[in-house]
Amino acid sequence: MFGEDEAKALFLAVAMLTGLTTTGATHRAAKSALDKIRVILPKNTLAEIETLQAVLGFYHVGRPPLDLDDPLFIQIQQAIREQRVIHLHYHAQRDNQVTERVVEPLQLAYLDNVWVLSAYCRLRQDQRAFRLDRIDHLRLTRETFTARPVRERREASGQEVTIRVDADSVRWVRENQHFSFV
Repeated sequence: MFGEDEAKALFLAVAMLTGLTTTGATHRAAKSALDKIRVILPKNTLAEIETLQAVLGFYHVGRPPLDLDDPLFIQIQQAIREQRVIHLHYHAQRDNQVTERVVEPLQLAYLDNVWVLSAYCRLRQDQRAFRLDRIDHLRLTRETFTARPVRERREASGQEVTIRVDADSVRWVRENQHFSFV
């Protein structure tokens, strides 16, 4: 059985998931899980959680809600599990061009309200980050690969960069860091 703090943590995590998704099997499963968790919680814990839930909100701003049942998302998860090479058409922001890439998918991450695929790009011969909302087309190939280690954000660049900002701006710069993991 869950301890009180564990039950609260689980309840709030699932509540966040239902707040960040709006449709699909995952959303329905999360709502069903919330109902089941409610049943097993002691009344005092449930009252505390419901008070928290009344004052906490989880909202989407500027982007559509998460769709964890999107076929693209599911295909990428499958490719990572099976270590299968992906052929994709990627719309790059830099030059507003669509490029064809052949990649070895390594990891999915949710960063700044966007799903990002970390993959070894055979064209660039290096690990790259691909925003899922910029993938125009994706096809899993039959080719498999040996997984490479995922570079952590701190290891991604061999260069250290120092920027100087005035003291009044430090807080705002920290809030708006680009948290790319590649």
